[in-house]
Amino acid sequence: MPKVNDQRSIVRIFWGNPNTQPSESSETLPDGRTLWACTVLDRAYEREIVAEHAPSVKPGCGWSHGWSAYHPPVTRWSPERKANTRRRRLRARLEKQVPLLADMEEADELARRPAYFNASGIEGQTGSAMRGTGINHRADLDTKKRGGRVPRGAALPPLTTYPQGARALDS
Repeated sequence: MPKVNDQRSIVRIFWGNPNTQPSESSETLPDGRTLWACTVLDRAYEREIVAEHAPSVKPGCGWSHGWSAYHPPVTRWSPERKANTRRRRLRARLEKQVPLLADMEEADELARRPAYFNASGIEGQTGSAMRGTGINHRADLDTKKRGGRVPRGAALPPLTTYPQGARALDS
């Protein structure tokens, strides 16, 4: 997992009054509300950078100082890496839950859902596309492990509903 640098931030001077616009004479950035912005790579030097480079603004004139954390863009795994990780985790889970039958269970699971464990099947899928399909790939193992109880995420029978004003009779 790559290290996330939590020392980066964005410091800016922006027009803080949402009901008015900055004067036409002020040179703002293309958004029309930011006077100055700077990405600070190390927070240890943030005050020095602001003191040296930020334009001075008079308090109460509408300009505000702002700080926000810099969040790097989200990196996505390649389909090959995702497929390898799914197969590796399946194997580890089976070795833990049913060590003697792990080979057989793994072969069954790979045969039952090849698109989930192959990179070619992953390329067009997103996380939300896999959810809600009604497939609970761990249902059999979870049921065995819990002594026959209904696994989490299994479909439950619909609740009985009564017309408005009616109540259920106690038996």
